[in-house]
Amino acid sequence: MPKTGGASILQICQRYGIRIVDHNLRNPEHRSLAQIKEQTPDIFSFAIVRNPWDRVVSTYHFLKNGGIKGDDKLDADRFVSGYGSFDEFVLEGFKDKEILDQIHFRPQYKWISDDVEVIADMVGRFEKLQLHFSRWCKMIGLPSYKLEHINRSMHKPYKAYYSAQTIELVREIYSKDIELFKYNF
Repeated sequence: MPKTGGASILQICQRYGIRIVDHNLRNPEHRSLAQIKEQTPDIFSFAIVRNPWDRVVSTYHFLKNGGIKGDDKLDADRFVSGYGSFDEFVLEGFKDKEILDQIHFRPQYKWISDDVEVIADMVGRFEKLQLHFSRWCKMIGLPSYKLEHINRSMHKPYKAYYSAQTIELVREIYSKDIELFKYNF
């Protein structure tokens, strides 16, 4: 899922022919993890999740700076560019419920569940990305690699951006992610 270290992992997976379920929901041929697991139930899958408050800050800055692809720019124009500050963005931008269908703001559980339960075989944390990735490499017989930090959004630590009101709003919006993956502000 976006903004959880996928670009860093992708280059190593490509080297070994490991399939990545991409997050381009705009692609009519996109298949979700649930659809893939339905067709190939014994396939091993892993995912990285990230603290929702941190992920919102990272995504906001990523899109505010234009993203990587043309679609990112379109999404930036639609969802984040009209706001003067992060606080204003959270308070006003999330009133448009379609933002939660946008690739980068979509709740994380939707990427790795069948809407009933998490179906990824293993879930690691962005906050311990290298540790989890090294364990997975060992499990599947690959050498361990030091991940490069690719596609980094430049910003202060996420806690610097929040007010009491925006903390609670993000808690409400991403409550299922927070509960499932045991995050707190």
